[in-house]
Amino acid sequence: MNFKSELKTNKIYETYSYDKFNNLSYNRTINNSHIKKLELDIKNNGQHIPVTVDRDMNVVDGQHRLLVCKNLGFPVKYHVIDSDPDESMSKLNNLQKSWTTINWMEYWSAKGHESYTFMLDKIKSEGLGATVVLEIYSVSGYGGETSRALRDGELKADSRSISRGDFLMRTARSCESFIGSNAMKRSFLRALKVIISNNDNFSSQRMIKGLKKNPLNIYAKTEDTVNEIISNYNYRLKLQTTKIS
Repeated sequence: MNFKSELKTNKIYETYSYDKFNNLSYNRTINNSHIKKLELDIKNNGQHIPVTVDRDMNVVDGQHRLLVCKNLGFPVKYHVIDSDPDESMSKLNNLQKSWTTINWMEYWSAKGHESYTFMLDKIKSEGLGATVVLEIYSVSGYGGETSRALRDGELKADSRSISRGDFLMRTARSCESFIGSNAMKRSFLRALKVIISNNDNFSSQRMIKGLKKNPLNIYAKTEDTVNEIISNYNYRLKLQTTKIS
C-alpha cells in the first residue's frame, strides 16, 4: 500500500527519519533565537506540539520544532492534514501565540467576526496601533482577559463602546494642538477613557479650555495621568455639578 494513503489525519506519528520531511518554499526563515529557546524547552519537557505536514510530507507548520528534534536526536512527532497547504499554513501560523495582535484580528475578521473587522478598519483609518484601538473600542479595554478573548475570537465592540470610542478619539484629536503626539499615546488614551467612562458630565470643550490655560503632564501610570487631567479640567470651576472626578 502507498505510504501516503496509509497516513491518517487523526493520529500523531513519531519518526527519526528527518529526511522524509520537505520544507515548502514559503516556510518562514529559521530564527536562531527561537531555536535556542525551543531546544531548552524540548530538551527538558519533550515535544508537546507535533509538526504539521500534508500527505507529501511538506512541513506546513513546525519547521523549528523539526530542526530542534533533529539537532537533539529526538524523534519527531507529526500529524497529517488533508487540506490545501497554502490555506493551512496561513491559519496555523495565525494561531501561534507568538503572532501579533494584528494577526489575530486578521484571522478572526476573515472568519466573519464583525468586531475584529471594525477594529482593523479603525487601525487603518486612524493610523493607530492595534493595542491602542483595542484600548479605545473594545468592551473590555486591553489586558490579560482581553488578550485571551482576542485569541479565542470573543473580542467585542458593541454600539456603546464604539460610540464612547469615537467620542474619545475626537477629544484626543482636539488635544493634539496642546500636548502634541502625547494625545495619541496609549497612556493618555487609557486615562481619558477612564474619565469619560466615569463622568457623564465630561465636556471635551471644557477640557480644551483648560489645556489652553494650563500645561498637561502625561505619566507612565494611568492613575497619575487621570489625576492630572481631572486637576486641569476642574481648575477654577466653582459648581460641583460641572466638575469631574
